[in-house]
Amino acid sequence: MMVSRYLYLFVFILGIISAVSFVSGQITCNPDLEACGTPITNAGYGAVQLCENCFICGLQDGVCPEDFASNETETIINRTIVLMRTDNTRINVYNEPVIYNSGNLACAEISGDCQEIEELDGNNWVSSSVTCSNPTPTGEYTALRAVCQNVPKTAGCYNCPDPDCRTTVRGVLFNNVSGEGVATALIVFRASNPNSNQEFQVQTDAEGAYQITDAARGYFNYTCLKAHYEPYEGQTLLIRNENIVDCPMRPAACKEDPQCSMESVAGQDICRSICEGESGCVFDQEIEVERMDQDNITVNASTLCDGRVAGSRITVARHNETHVTTIQCCTGIKTFVERPQLQISGNVSDLITRDYVRILDDDQVTAKIIVYKTD
Repeated sequence: MMVSRYLYLFVFILGIISAVSFVSGQITCNPDLEACGTPITNAGYGAVQLCENCFICGLQDGVCPEDFASNETETIINRTIVLMRTDNTRINVYNEPVIYNSGNLACAEISGDCQEIEELDGNNWVSSSVTCSNPTPTGEYTALRAVCQNVPKTAGCYNCPDPDCRTTVRGVLFNNVSGEGVATALIVFRASNPNSNQEFQVQTDAEGAYQITDAARGYFNYTCLKAHYEPYEGQTLLIRNENIVDCPMRPAACKEDPQCSMESVAGQDICRSICEGESGCVFDQEIEVERMDQDNITVNASTLCDGRVAGSRITVARHNETHVTTIQCCTGIKTFVERPQLQISGNVSDLITRDYVRILDDDQVTAKIIVYKTD
């Protein structure tokens, strides 16, 4: 037990040092290990070996594998970016926007060389006229980030967020018509990898701004929510140090017909759980469903239909050999639809199924393609 204690003390000290520069370690200590349910590869899953112990991404063990590097270097763009300054052109809600005074200094933070500078144009990063050696502009200027090369190869956890790898993310949820911040709105981050349980959320202040100083790094899907606004969704890669995630919120009223829906940019009526209680909407319904040869189950109409076309149907269970039970979105009406049970005889192998969601006669349907081998 004494050996184990000294090991963790040693690792903790290395972690402090790595806040400024990477510490050497063996990056992939066992290719057969699994992180977030997927074998470790060079595509974002990783591990580091320290004192003959392996620490893999996705596990809370007191070690952030990304803080350790091998003697190799890499130039994968989406893993070698460092935020230089935040945006204060629209709403002055960011304190001390300048983080690094040049691109060269920003890349030096991760022991790399500056390749180019990018600036934030709306929600997209584009090439900037600022060079790596230029002083970071002050005053009214957009967000900037440095793209670095020759960075030491680290155990990347961006596809499998590690609870020990932390960062800061901040931004503004704003009305995309007036430009004003949206107060008391909610932004929810969920790891893009479905096998990861990393999730966090925060509410905006009176100016529509938010900040999370202890967020996990990696790929995350995010959703911005506020009553009387259409939900905004996106994906982002949260890197070490600082991150910006803004949400342009489109004003949208909950409709009376069909109830529980908002009109999308494309003109479709979309079921929205945030319409609960608006214009007579009763969306959060618990519905009991009978299943063939199984116990009854209870489903929630709001959970199933949020974000789907109003009036479309979702299959929730097989009622008998010829019919399935469906829920009509926005109304919660339970219906029986004729759909004979597919019977496949013989020894089936190499079974592959694919679902494709399409709009047919203003109804959202799922086309299922099944490919298999049989004797």
